[in-house]
Amino acid sequence: ADEGHNLASPKVLVVLPSVHLKKRIGLSATPKRIYDPSGTAAMEAFFKDSEPFTYSFPMERAIEEGVLCQYKYFPHLVSLTPPELEEYVRISKKLMTLFDFKKGKFKESDLVEKLLLARKRVIHKAANKLQATREILRQHFLEKGNLRFTFVYVPEGFATAENEQWYEDEEELRLINQYSLAIGEIQPKIIISQFTSATKDRGEILRQFQCGDIHVLTSMKCLDEGIDLPRAELAVFCSSTGNPRQFIQRRGRILRKPTGKPLAAIPHL
Repeated sequence: ADEGHNLASPKVLVVLPSVHLKKRIGLSATPKRIYDPSGTAAMEAFFKDSEPFTYSFPMERAIEEGVLCQYKYFPHLVSLTPPELEEYVRISKKLMTLFDFKKGKFKESDLVEKLLLARKRVIHKAANKLQATREILRQHFLEKGNLRFTFVYVPEGFATAENEQWYEDEEELRLINQYSLAIGEIQPKIIISQFTSATKDRGEILRQFQCGDIHVLTSMKCLDEGIDLPRAELAVFCSSTGNPRQFIQRRGRILRKPTGKPLAAIPHL
């Protein structure tokens, strides 16, 4: 099972008992399912293994041994606009009424989950990220003379549960368009392609990216797993769910090491 952590998604778990094969191997860069301890336990039970696992090859070791390239990490602070800050405070005040101070945690409630997601969405889709992203790429263009081999992970939504089938909705596609247009404003000759769940000819787009014919790929989650693009040199993370799985998978896209790539860069908003 490649990307073995996905075996513990709700839709797959229901069929696991019917798997009769006794010899099983699970491969995963992120075997722990964050926020889903029961799913993690089910996956470990299926493979009859748990930490430290049969074999482990962490990212740190891969970088030290030259399997992955080293990278520079640039966190960027982005301020909320006054309306965004007002909304963030409004949601936070509601959450405080649902906090159990004796137990030191939020009360069990669907409303708590909705409010936490709503507040997180304010941060993810902060309007000032667009200008910050454009400035980061503009500076890179001035220094390098081009934007070849660049990923941009635009701010994302929360369409479905963790690890479930995921598609962009109208609002999210609008954001991808918005970021693509902003990058194009840096220099008209920059060739940008969107990489979404609806993208056709994916193989050809990835081939052109590898060749440098397409300079920039903009995406949300479609570049998180299963895509091998060793030529990628710059990846702008415009959002992070706080899930270590996503951060590890996204770094995995940018740290592959072809000939002539000594270093990668990750600006993070």
